[in-house]
Parts: sequence; C-alpha cells; structure tokens
Amino acid sequence: MLILRVALIMVTLGFARASSSSECCAVFESDITAAPNSKAYNSTIYGFWSGQARDDKPTCVVQPTTREHVAAVVRALTRWQCQFSVKGGGHTPFAGAASINGGVTIDLAKLNTISVDKNVGIANIGAGLKWGQIYEYLENKGMMVSGGRASLVGIGGLVVGGGYSWFAPQKGFVADTVINFELVIGNGSIINVNATSNSDLFVALKGGGNNFGIVTRYDLESFPFEKLWGGIMSYRQVSGTQSILNVIDYVAPIVAPPIYSDALAIPGLISSTMRITNVYFCHYDLFEQCGNVRKSREYLEQNLEPLKDITGFVWSILFQPIPLIVSEHSIANGGNIMGVDRNKDNLTLFLVYVTWLEASDDQKFTDAAYATVDEINAVAENLGVTNPFIYLNYAGRKQNPLTGYGEENIEKMRSLSEKYDPRATFQILVKGGFKIPGMEIVMD
Repeated sequence: MLILRVALIMVTLGFARASSSSECCAVFESDITAAPNSKAYNSTIYGFWSGQARDDKPTCVVQPTTREHVAAVVRALTRWQCQFSVKGGGHTPFAGAASINGGVTIDLAKLNTISVDKNVGIANIGAGLKWGQIYEYLENKGMMVSGGRASLVGIGGLVVGGGYSWFAPQKGFVADTVINFELVIGNGSIINVNATSNSDLFVALKGGGNNFGIVTRYDLESFPFEKLWGGIMSYRQVSGTQSILNVIDYVAPIVAPPIYSDALAIPGLISSTMRITNVYFCHYDLFEQCGNVRKSREYLEQNLEPLKDITGFVWSILFQPIPLIVSEHSIANGGNIMGVDRNKDNLTLFLVYVTWLEASDDQKFTDAAYATVDEINAVAENLGVTNPFIYLNYAGRKQNPLTGYGEENIEKMRSLSEKYDPRATFQILVKGGFKIPGMEIVMD
C-alpha cells in the first residue's frame, strides 16, 4: 500500500451567500428545469443504474440541450453557491457520485448529438450518450472508437475516469484516444482542451474525474470497423486460471484460435458465447455471465456466507488484465494523469461485483466486499505484487483512486484546479466524484 504525505493547500475566497436549493432552482429557464414527480424529473432519477443513487432526490433537475445551457447553469450555480451534481450515464453504483440529496442535478442526457468524419478519423460525441447508442451509430457508418464495454455506461464518466475498452491493447485507455474535450469550467466559460489549446489541462482530463469542469463533447479517434472474436465463458470450477489470464487480450476475428485452446478445454464449462461478432454484441452480453478465480472466490464466499439467503443476492468477481502494452500506448499518445507510465509489469484489475435488493442491507454487503478486497490486498502485499493504481471507474466510495496517481500528478492537478477553477466550484459545490487530495478550501 502506498501512503502519501500530503500537504494541505489553504485558499481563502470571497463568495456570495450560499443560496437554498429552491432559490437556485428558481433562476433556471423553466423549459430545461424539472420539478419533483414530473415526468422529466423521474426520467433522470430512474436513469441511475443503482438503487442507492436513485434514493437521492435533488430539489430540481436541469436538463440542458446545448453547451450554452450548461455554461449558463454552471455560471449561476457558482454565483449563488448552490450544491449540484452532474449525471452522464449514471452508472456509478454508490450514491453521491452523480446524484445528490437536495441541491441541483444537471442531467446531460439531451447532449446527444453524434457525428463521424471518416476522412480525418474523428468522432464527435455528445456527453449525454451511452455506449450502446454510440456503437449502434458508428457501426452503421462502418466506423468504431475505443469505448466502454457495457451498453448502459455513459461516455462522460468512463472517459474522464480513464476508460478501459475491448481495444485497450491496441489503443491504450479510452481517454488516451481523445483528440479534444469541449469543457465548461467553473466560471461558465466554454473552452476546448487538446494538445495545442489549454494543453496543460489535456493530460489532467484523462483520468482526472470531474475535478475541472463539465465536458459537453468528446472528440475521439475513430477507425474503420473490424469484427472481433470474443464473448464470455462461465465455469463451475476454474482449474485453468493461468490459461485464461494469458489469452484474455487476444481478440483477432478467428474462431477458436490456438492460443485459446487451453481455456476452451477447461473442465466444467457451463456456457459460452464465444463467436465472431461486433462490439455491439459484446458490451450487451457482458453482464449476463461471469467467471471466477479460485482463491479470490474463496475469500468472497467466506465473507458473503452469512448473507447468502438474503433476497436478490448475486455476486461475481471480475479479473481484467492491463498488459504493459496499454501503458505504452498511453505514453505514445502523450500520457494521462493516472500515473500508468510508472508501470513496469502487467497488471490485473480485481473487481468485486455484488448486487442485492433492499436498502437495509447496504452496509452488510458493502462491508463484506471491502473485507474481501482488504484480504486480497494483504495477500498481494505479502507476495510483493501490490500496485497503487486503482481504476477510478471501479473504485468504491471509501477509496480515492487519485491517491494512486503519484504525488507529482496530484500536485499537477492541484495547480490546474487553482488555474482553471479558482473559485473551486468543482471541489466545493460538486461533492460527488473523487476530489483532488490535499486541497482544503476556506471561504469567507
């Protein structure tokens, strides 16, 4: 485990009086503002993926349709010091990431324009779109981008969290394929962030979360669409773990290539969806089946044993390799803020995935999941194979993945926050997401 010594940065700012949520909601245009129990309001609340996030109820929902709307809303929220959240796809499982109790929720769902220029190889994608919509559009154009692996995940959270894709071994993280971010910053200005314009912020948006503003459009590298061979295999008992880990990043469009022979021959195969397909199939199929790896499964089973009879209880463990070549692509594309350039070895992401029905059981399952992660970390530490990197899009509420980016990158984020968001809108008013460590704001 990496323990960072972090100095506090004290900033004294003069602000207008903090306004109540109802006062804030009253200043927005009525045609983009939704009150509780309205159809538009409910569409936002029930658009959250998890029950925890749906339990949060904002005072109003604002549904901008243009970047200018977003800019005006942010300007007003900053002026009147209103707490707010920003919802893209709404796929983060814990409450408070993109949801808020009281305050204002900005729902980006209507920023849903998309286009692709085959000649220059750039797809322009609105921040309100989800990957299922994006892939369907691009496949009809014979083009593709490196993107998410589940249809209901939004482009926004995935990209600013780094983003892991089926194409990661060829392209790096999804954020590494961004050509330009269209960004609304805390004072309501609309800026483009790329390799030549506001270039110091370009790297920080690649994995920096929601700390610098609201991205209203993502311009991604696009490429001619090619089919791939893949799917999900489920086993009653995993006796060939190493074979699976050795071949997971091989997706050439060849049916049952020799490199997969060991994995396909593992006893206990109960189902398989392996076939030549397109990205549209793979991301929809992702949550239908799951596999497990022996030792980690044992830890999770032990911790969840007392809870096994609770209604709606489902669990799985996901292991996802990050081969060294992914980090090499990141470096070649100018780098990101996640500190993966420090990696000298292949990494494996470990995700505990647990679902249940009742809010009264939240703490029980959360504690069991964290206990499992702690045990796995302890084993990894004893083996000398720990790594400080925590993938932001998989992080739990009690974790702050930014601490694993390295002190140099954290200091860079602090400096950029002071430059582009001097009134600390996205540190103070936006409570959700993982905030930059070591920043303490004092208001007059």
